Amino acid sequence: GYINAAVSHDDAVPTALSVIDTWYDLKGTLVLTFSDLWNVGTGAEVNRIIYTGTSAQVTKITATVNITGTASEAMSIALFKSGVEIVGTRQNVAIAAAGVLYAAVSLQAVISLVLNDYITVGVMNTTAANPVTATNFNISAALV
Repeated sequence: GYINAAVSHDDAVPTALSVIDTWYDLKGTLVLTFSDLWNVGTGAEVNRIIYTGTSAQVTKITATVNITGTASEAMSIALFKSGVEIVGTRQNVAIAAAGVLYAAVSLQAVISLVLNDYITVGVMNTTAANPVTATNFNISAALV
């Protein structure tokens, strides 16, 4: 099984980070480009991919994110499985200049999934409570 889903640059929306040092799901409507055994979320959950296979599977998850926000602020970004941070995926970046330069992050994990497990990208502002916007956001998964 596999999936590829992305948020178009034209559909980028800010993620409100109203509390410093608190994880928030990165906002954006993931659009499915192709899939087998996976779906994207609906309603308030459009920023996640959901495993729909019936048996447990080891899966490689890859996400690439470009974000922009307030200059000189530090961010942490990580993959989450069903609401829990996947250990070893956290990356720390800084926003160099608001709206001009983008922080680029690539995240990867190999994990076991069961029916209805979901994957999201979390973001945390470690400097202040200002929003960020994912200007490009791609997530893919493949059973290994």
